[in-house]
Amino acid sequence: MLVIGFSGYAMWFAPFFAHFLPGWALNAVLVIGVESQDEFQHKRPLEFARVLHDGKLEGRLGEKPQIWQPNFSRVIGFMAIAIGLILLVLTLTAYFG
Repeated sequence: MLVIGFSGYAMWFAPFFAHFLPGWALNAVLVIGVESQDEFQHKRPLEFARVLHDGKLEGRLGEKPQIWQPNFSRVIGFMAIAIGLILLVLTLTAYFG
């Protein structure tokens, strides 16, 4: 979530981040922020229409993730949250117990 959040802000405020990030980092951010055609059309309909009219839609779309990738991400995410909560409970138990 941290990477996705940072990449979103870096794309949104690219001139600001260009002051202290090298050019390759901003290019990497563009690779991280790839979205499907449905997401692009839903989130930014005016930009989608302009890009479609200009014939540059194919260059803006990413590949749809394979079925195992979102599921794997969910499992890892839930495991990270569970481990964090267990460590919090153990720390609070040790401190107050």
